[in-house]
Amino acid sequence: MSELKKLGEIIELVDKRNKSLETTEVLGITIDKDFMPSVANTIGTDLSKYQIIRKFDFACNPMHVGRDERLPVALYQKDVPALVSPAYFMFKIKDDKIVVPEYLMLVFRRKDFDRNCWFRTDGNVRGGIAWNDICDMKLPVPPLEEQQKIVDAYNAVENRIKIKQKINEKLEATARCLFDKMTKDKEKNTAFEDIATINSGKRPENMQEGSFPLVGAGSVMGYISSYNYDDKTLVIGRVGTHGKVQRFNCKCWCSDNTLTIKSNFYEYSYFILKNIDYGLLNRGSTQPLITQTDIKNIPIFFEETEVKNFEKSASKLMNVYDLNRKELEKLAQLKQLIVSQIARQRKDNF
Repeated sequence: MSELKKLGEIIELVDKRNKSLETTEVLGITIDKDFMPSVANTIGTDLSKYQIIRKFDFACNPMHVGRDERLPVALYQKDVPALVSPAYFMFKIKDDKIVVPEYLMLVFRRKDFDRNCWFRTDGNVRGGIAWNDICDMKLPVPPLEEQQKIVDAYNAVENRIKIKQKINEKLEATARCLFDKMTKDKEKNTAFEDIATINSGKRPENMQEGSFPLVGAGSVMGYISSYNYDDKTLVIGRVGTHGKVQRFNCKCWCSDNTLTIKSNFYEYSYFILKNIDYGLLNRGSTQPLITQTDIKNIPIFFEETEVKNFEKSASKLMNVYDLNRKELEKLAQLKQLIVSQIARQRKDNF
């Protein structure tokens, strides 16, 4: 049975400044709670004022919680130290015989935790959160053995995801080599619209929860009970997010901020779209915009016999790719299930 403890009982602030310039690698934190190379310009910056983060230290950015509705927080797990902004809260677990660091990170990934952080933000435009408010939050703390079992289950799923992702990278890279070999030095002799039908997606009329992916410009936004496209549909962003080509070998609903592509030469069309410099197609002053005409008029090489041979070879690779993608979706859902079932406490206990 889990015991509820205040975070302040479990964690304590850490302040290790980079006075001896031990390292120059500066990290930021993504909204998905992972470390990333900092995008800030550090040229001429006094890095001695930055905080040194070491293995099993946590860092969080408390400044934009109200705007993003989540607390960007991450657990550092590398052996080599790095730096984080002096504006971040950096902290560690007081006693790892009470709480496993990886378990605490899983708690931080819970939606209930982010919701509680959002409720506690201050009244400014971006909505920051104070250290005392973080420490005042309660979280479920089961016995150490149970914590480790949860962490092990999550890590097993995460490792499986990494393996499948690497396999897919190799599969796509191999198919891409076949595409490049076939099209190298070939004269473009027709337009993309001659081998594909390009349309705009549509705003869903029924948003009831279901099993069909609701496809946005760059990702699946959820699952609803209706669909407007069947198997083998390619999707790219029409407005806003652009340049990411999505492939769906299932029934799905493509939203109104997407362009959809149907073709008898599915794999060939996919790699044509992956090969486009979308930056050259952007229209609109407020945000990027790509039109049907832009995609229809893309010049391509097409010789039916060669393309059909490519389709046979590429489809063998990409069919496995698509099966792996379906497994990856299920694994991602399993990860969320593990996180959501960390402790069967009432939501208002957080």
